Amino acid sequence: MLNANQFSKSVVPGQLDLSTGAGENAFTVRVNPSSSATDIVAGTPVKLVDGGASDSGGVPIVDVVDDATEVSFGAVIYSLKNGKFQPGDILQVSSRGSVQYFTATAPINRGELVSIDATNTGQVKEKGGDARFGMTFDKAKTANAVIRVLVDPEFKA
Repeated sequence: MLNANQFSKSVVPGQLDLSTGAGENAFTVRVNPSSSATDIVAGTPVKLVDGGASDSGGVPIVDVVDDATEVSFGAVIYSLKNGKFQPGDILQVSSRGSVQYFTATAPINRGELVSIDATNTGQVKEKGGDARFGMTFDKAKTANAVIRVLVDPEFKA
């Protein structure tokens, strides 16, 4: 994790790339105050959830995706200000159309459909039978390569 006084010559998983003047489909959301998740970091996949009786509109409520078969809304965007988020915090997430950096769990070709690796935050893997999270913009020649992913989750019908 970098702090505000460090400079990095390489990218950090969770950062956005290919920003356009029209925006990069980033949304402000609140982590469900009742969530059991702690230390939510950049690249963590999230899903939209019902906030219960206190959910009366406003900022969308999200929670951490528990397994790769769940449909994601997007992923937490890297923030210089906060390295870790807790239940109830406000944060930014990417969604359909964003290009975001992730770590590949294994070699993956450019243009492959990927899903999130729910056991390793900020990592993607070939889709297989899991829910689609996006498509690779870069080729991961080795495991643990940091690659760009076009975020394109399969939303519920």
